[in-house]
Amino acid sequence: MIRTIEILIHNGTQELNALIIYSKKICYINHKKYQVTDAFIEGIIETIYLWKNEYGTDNNIDSEEFTIIVKSTDGKETFHGKGIYPYNYTVLKELLGDLE
Repeated sequence: MIRTIEILIHNGTQELNALIIYSKKICYINHKKYQVTDAFIEGIIETIYLWKNEYGTDNNIDSEEFTIIVKSTDGKETFHGKGIYPYNYTVLKELLGDLE
């Protein structure tokens, strides 16, 4: 069972730090608290479900970098990339942007 999903996105001076607490249906984004629905959480999970753990790093200094850490009763799984993204990466950003 998933406990938390932590999402860190860094692009130059812009940062997005999100923490989803699965059991409480709460999402903190940049220190703001949002009540979220099951559909929102499931959307996040469905988006990252088939992602590889590592997408690599390009050499551009201003490339956007993401790190996602999913903690569950089974352990911890991390997803990362800088300048190289999963095919549906924008879906994740849109879901998070809908809260703000």
